[in-house]
Amino acid sequence: MPATLVWYRADLRSHDNPALVEACRAASTQAKAVIAVFLVTPQQWLEHGLGSNQAHFLLRNFESLSQQLNALNIPLKFLETPDFQGVPQKLTDFCAQHQISDVYCNQQYEWNERQRDRAVAQKLSESGAQLHTFTDQVIFSPGQILTGKGDYYTVFTPFYRNWISQLSS
Repeated sequence: MPATLVWYRADLRSHDNPALVEACRAASTQAKAVIAVFLVTPQQWLEHGLGSNQAHFLLRNFESLSQQLNALNIPLKFLETPDFQGVPQKLTDFCAQHQISDVYCNQQYEWNERQRDRAVAQKLSESGAQLHTFTDQVIFSPGQILTGKGDYYTVFTPFYRNWISQLSS
């Protein structure tokens, strides 16, 4: 049966999760199942200085998330690849195995994570699937608040004024 995938990364929650909401909405209109996946990259975690306490915290939250999603009839799968380089192929293979054409996730803004997501989007596109990303951890995405010339702000007060004005609109 065709399915839609929610790709969990650092946002291991079912409540107030834009990617999960949109995946469920899309799946319901297309009569598809929803599957969730948490893909760990232990070598990448070490390279990023992720401490053992933080890794244990994520893994404990995986168990909690699994129970929450189970109550929604959404299975949560655990995948592993050493680092970000293996993620595009791992997700593409998973999508092919489960007839998934759409992958939903919340944006991450760190450099390596953005590069990983570009590679995933490219690999999924080559296989006929599509990556959908959502703003989640911030109110405005980086680069969304710019000067009138389209540059980044170098002084806080004008940035703050623009931020407030866009928040109000």
